[in-house]
Amino acid sequence: NMGHETIKMFLALPALQQHCPTLVATLKDTMNRDKATLIFETGQKALGSDSKTPHLTLPFDYERDSRHNYRSLDLSRLFKEREELRDSFLYQLRAFQEVRGKLMGNEESDNIINSIKREARDMMKNVSPGNIDWFVNLFCDLLLQIGLLPVGET
Repeated sequence: NMGHETIKMFLALPALQQHCPTLVATLKDTMNRDKATLIFETGQKALGSDSKTPHLTLPFDYERDSRHNYRSLDLSRLFKEREELRDSFLYQLRAFQEVRGKLMGNEESDNIINSIKREARDMMKNVSPGNIDWFVNLFCDLLLQIGLLPVGET
């Protein structure tokens, strides 16, 4: 099972486009049509979770997400910050999903949600200007995934 980014790299090959235009068109149509079905790994749980919260799959773009493209000291720092932001954001998202999926008193859920809000504010204070676009794209990718999940599965 090839991921979307692998297929996109494959489709960008000039030789494939020239010699197999029908295959390229079919793959593009399939990717667009099946994008929603590849969002969640069904039957898996969120990392560190004992609930039935689906495990989000993160899209991987080699140029954007591979450590090998960040070789200088400044770029390496930028990449390290991205990893920390991603991990912090996913931790908060999973914590919110856990609260939403549990029966608890209003006061207890309010305390947990307020804690998540504080952590999110602190996280956003530390986003460097070079990572704002990256974080916005990550946030939108995950928001689309969650929005496409059937209501009964959240």
